[in-house]
Amino acid sequence: AHPLGNFTINHYAGLHVSQDSISIDYVLDMAEIPAFQEITTFDSNGNGQADPAEAAVYHAAKCASLQSDLNLMLNQNALTLTPGSSSVDFPAGAGGLPTLRLTCAYSASISNTEQMTSLSFVDNSYSERIGWREIVVTADGVALNGDFASTSISQRLTSYPQDLLSSPLDQREIILEIGAA
Repeated sequence: AHPLGNFTINHYAGLHVSQDSISIDYVLDMAEIPAFQEITTFDSNGNGQADPAEAAVYHAAKCASLQSDLNLMLNQNALTLTPGSSSVDFPAGAGGLPTLRLTCAYSASISNTEQMTSLSFVDNSYSERIGWREIVVTADGVALNGDFASTSISQRLTSYPQDLLSSPLDQREIILEIGAA
C-alpha cells in the first residue's frame, strides 16, 4: 500500500552530473487508482490487465512522452534529454490491486564544461496530482553548491520514511550553482 494514499503519484529524480553529461534516473510510483487509470490507456485487448506484450510497448513510449515535462537547464539554456533504458513493474497494492512503477533513464550531453555555472531541473509531470516528489543530485568531477540531497530518503520510492509522512516531500525543482571541482 502507498503510505500517502491510493490516489497518489510519487516521483523520484536522481540527477548525476559529470563533466561531459548529466544523467537522470527517473521513477514514477503510481498507487492503485492512478495505476488502474494508466493501465486502461494501454490495455489494447480490453481485459483490464497489463499484459506483458502491452507493458513492453508502454514503458518506452511513456518515458518518451514524459520527457517534455522534465526541464533540465544548464546556464539557463535548455538541455535536450535523450531517452535511454526503461522498465515497468506492477507491484501488488492494497486489496490485491496492482500499482505501477515506471523507471526511465535520460541523459544530456554537455559540450562546454568550462563554462558551467548553474544547473536547474524541474519536474512538471502530473503536476495536478498529489504525491511524494524527491530530487537527489550526485556529481563526478564537478563541484555543486546549493540545497540538495545526495542520497534518497525514500530509497527511490521503495521505502517511505514514516516520520515524514505527515508532511510529505514535495520537491519539484532544484537550482544549483556549479564551481570548479
